[in-house]
Parts: sequence; structure tokens; C-alpha cells
Amino acid sequence: EIAGATASHDHLPAAMAHRDDPRPAARLLVARLLRGIGGPVAAEALVTMLADADESVREAAAEALGYLNHWPASAAIARLLDDPASSVRLASAGSLGQLGPPGELLLRRARLRGSPHAAIAAGRILEDVAR
Repeated sequence: EIAGATASHDHLPAAMAHRDDPRPAARLLVARLLRGIGGPVAAEALVTMLADADESVREAAAEALGYLNHWPASAAIARLLDDPASSVRLASAGSLGQLGPPGELLLRRARLRGSPHAAIAAGRILEDVAR
């Protein structure tokens, strides 16, 4: 969290240079930096990180895209509602909930027609949105 809070656009080249680092902890740090940096280049890099092999990186990327309110990533985030890791499914559902109508539509669709895991994650967030 500290890395994201202190990030600036000056850090973007370094973050981009390390997003394919073989160490999951380094890629996780990159996702957090990109969240703090923001902007379209950071958001697009985060979209690619949704497919990372490490679940903590996928989770951080999904959370960051919701935080950045990057609604064009809605469909990519929604695909993670079926992720094998429950933390990634819940982070993805939470991000979709932050994205307003486009995300909520995908959550409703997942609750009605998605896999059981996707339906549970979507249902939890939709209950929170309704409150």
C-alpha cells in the first residue's frame, strides 16, 4: 500500500519495465504502483496483469482497476469471477461493483447465469450495492 500511495507518473517507466519480472512479489509491487500512478497507460498494463500466473497479482490488478474506475476493463474483470482463487473472485466482484452500471450489469449477469462461484461472488457485492 505504501508503494501505491507514493507513486507518481515519474515511476511509470520503472513499473512498466518490471511488470514481467519472474518474481511474483515484484509484479505485485508493480500492480500497486500502477494503482497509485493511474491514467490510461497504467490501466492498460493492469488489464494485462489480470492474466498473471500469481493469484495475488491478479487480485491486486482487479482491485486497482476498480479503484481507478477503469470501466473499459469490465469484461476482463468479469472473467475473473470464475478464477480458481476465491480472493481473486471477490476482488473482481468488488471492482465491478465500483465501476457503476457497466460493472453492476456484469455482476447481475454472473449471478443469474454464471458458474456457482461467480454467482456467489457477484451476489455478495450486489447485496452491498443495494444497501
